[in-house]
Amino acid sequence: MKIKTLKVVPNPYSALDADGRPQAVVSMEGQFDRYVGARLDVEESQKTGKHIFEFDTSTAVEVPATPYYLRRLWAGTLVAADEQTAKLAGLDTEKFESAETVVSKARDLASHNFEEANGHPPVFAAQTKKT
Repeated sequence: MKIKTLKVVPNPYSALDADGRPQAVVSMEGQFDRYVGARLDVEESQKTGKHIFEFDTSTAVEVPATPYYLRRLWAGTLVAADEQTAKLAGLDTEKFESAETVVSKARDLASHNFEEANGHPPVFAAQTKKT
């Protein structure tokens, strides 16, 4: 029997730390030192004393269609990279948007909510404005 798989990308903006850094990492199932579409930036983490992650939202990661990953798709910490994954996860495929669009909207919403709550933009938004 062939194992069904999901193609997903991380949604780093579904959780921010106190400074507004994206922190929504999803560990690979059963592997708490490996992450779906993310890696720990050891150098920055050592400098700040906080876990700092780098995310790759442009490359889909294939994971087994287990309840562990399905729950993270439903929660929004992972995003379906294709319509087949959305359908397999029971998501509304009539309103399917590309992972790039979903992550972009999540970034905008997270930035807006953080700034409204804290009176200043999150670190990721401030860094974007400088470049």
